[in-house]
Amino acid sequence: RSNSEPGSPIAQSALIYNAARAESGLIRQGEFELLLDEQDRPMSLVAQTGQSLIMFADPINNVVDPNDTLNKLQSIAGQKYLTPCVYKCSAEMAARARQSGWKVIRVATEAKI
Repeated sequence: RSNSEPGSPIAQSALIYNAARAESGLIRQGEFELLLDEQDRPMSLVAQTGQSLIMFADPINNVVDPNDTLNKLQSIAGQKYLTPCVYKCSAEMAARARQSGWKVIRVATEAKI
């Protein structure tokens, strides 16, 4: 594997450094994988748990179209016979999911101190 491939340590470090959300660092813990587009560009963090493929938060950066990310998540989950889910996303991402026919449920609200 070359250092420029999405899963390489150098590429992951650069991705995390430039990510829109700090939670992108969770990729280092081994429980998450990168959801990649057709050109192997990172879109978001995903993890398989039980019968679900869960996307954690919004897309990794602002270049990725949230609708493309939702479509890719749904496609990959379908190929694996899993239910696609999005956890801890922004209101904008939830609205896009709802517009695309996803069922959206508020699980919790962030505390503001």
